[in-house]
Amino acid sequence: GLKFQEACLRNENNIRISVQSLSTSYNILTSTRYTDF
Repeated sequence: GLKFQEACLRNENNIRISVQSLSTSYNILTSTRYTDF
């Protein structure tokens, strides 16, 4: 029911947040790698 939907929404948000932070750290890694060269 409603509780299950809430859990799914929270899960989606967590996934979105971790994907965002992953891409952010990836961008930082690649940008520093490029400035090293």
